[in-house]
Amino acid sequence: MHRAPIQMAHDNTTLTVSEQEATRVEEDAKRRLLANRKLSLVVDLDQTIIHATVDPTVGEWMQDKENPNYQALSDVRAFQLVDDGPGMRGCWYYVKLRPGLESFLQNVSEMYELHIYTMGTRSYAQHIASIIDPDRKLFGDRILSRDESGSLVAKNLHRLFPVDTKMVVIIDDRGDVWRWNPNLIKVSPYDFFVGIGDINSSFLPKKQELGPPSKGSEKPAAKAAKGGLAEHHVNGATAKRDDQTEVSTLEQLVTMGGGDNPRLLQEQSDAQEETIMHQVEDRPLLQKQKELDAEDDAAESSDTSSSIDDSQDMSKHRHHLLEDNDRELFDLEVRLEQVHRDFFDEYDRRRSRALGGRVAALRGEKTPSKEKDVDLKLVPDVKIIMPNMKHRILGGVTLVFSGVLPLGTDTQNADISLWAKSFGAVIASKINMKTTHLVAGRNRTAKVREATRYPKVKIVTTQWLLDCLTQWKRLAEEPYLLPVHPDDRGEPISPGSKEVGERVALIVGRGDGRLCSG
Repeated sequence: MHRAPIQMAHDNTTLTVSEQEATRVEEDAKRRLLANRKLSLVVDLDQTIIHATVDPTVGEWMQDKENPNYQALSDVRAFQLVDDGPGMRGCWYYVKLRPGLESFLQNVSEMYELHIYTMGTRSYAQHIASIIDPDRKLFGDRILSRDESGSLVAKNLHRLFPVDTKMVVIIDDRGDVWRWNPNLIKVSPYDFFVGIGDINSSFLPKKQELGPPSKGSEKPAAKAAKGGLAEHHVNGATAKRDDQTEVSTLEQLVTMGGGDNPRLLQEQSDAQEETIMHQVEDRPLLQKQKELDAEDDAAESSDTSSSIDDSQDMSKHRHHLLEDNDRELFDLEVRLEQVHRDFFDEYDRRRSRALGGRVAALRGEKTPSKEKDVDLKLVPDVKIIMPNMKHRILGGVTLVFSGVLPLGTDTQNADISLWAKSFGAVIASKINMKTTHLVAGRNRTAKVREATRYPKVKIVTTQWLLDCLTQWKRLAEEPYLLPVHPDDRGEPISPGSKEVGERVALIVGRGDGRLCSG
């Protein structure tokens, strides 16, 4: 069958190469990574490894040694963007690196080829790269920014992400924008500048909180996949795909920023300009510090009035708004080491079998197949390796939510549910003998009262689940147990009780032979 040539675009110059050539480029990249025993790591910037703001208050605090936040800002870096997209107008960006970033990148770069991904502009990405990788030894030119999104096709993809998704790992503070891709390691958002959030979030779908869903918050990529057939760029080839087909990691990179939709891109640009102007003009950090100072003043006034005769110095001590006790990158490095180790352990096992077993491998004997072809056929898939690792953590856990998600939410497809299911948990809507955990957002709910009747059900706060997911550990429940009001404790249900039997009968069918609905 004749295959059409693949269109490749780079620097506004259109090139045409054969599919065979595109395949050769990709295979060479995979061999290079395998020879160096590396995987490919897509590194999100904002709120994953850095936090950025344009609030000018930060610059003023950095110059004021008397300010309570001065010490916390000692390693903040600043740069100015001029005429760089919506709302910039030469404002200064203040960037805080996540604690341990330098050693994290250095250590991880020995196991992974690093790629920057950001919904900021290319100029923004390059400024950040010059801070975190001044010698360009870690990321080189492997930068994917908002400027490439939408027009991204083969040459850029092969230059930036030159391997198929079998060898790609992603780190990001958002799981929803990747559709909880099996390649993803979700990290806790880095929120050093309190309340600022992701400065480039207007180019991402609206974040789903543990609250009522927002109208119009559908992901751009999801919108593109609806309404029949959607067009995607697949390693340079444009293909028609229905919405039931899995979208690859690289396709997702293209569509996340709005793709080629001019109306959506304009909406995002307008929202970005509003975000920038809000921070520059309203100074949210200054307002939060003033609120904190007012609380300190009120507390001091109360202390003074209650100890009139105290001769101690009552000089004012202002509390700082900004602090940094984050440890996420230290744990993340361990997880990336685990993924790398499991991947190459599996690769080595396959190589050993293909070479005629361990003894033959030690002798240097090989199968008649060409070595380069054997290697590529034996490459494991991160999309299988990582889920196998994660499923061991909450495998066997069946949990029910109470007071966590708003009424009417699709429980199975809520963000926290999809995240938990990626670790092997089963999400149920009702408590029964299979339930192991009730994850409760508040006390004294009907489900909390019902769960007390099942002695084996652990009633835990939402934090237990979140900590298990972020730490990749099945944590002990005791520190997270929800205090249950004495009046809410019901009569325990035993496995052989009459009530359990009646509930089973209702599920299986009525005694008169008529099946229950559902």
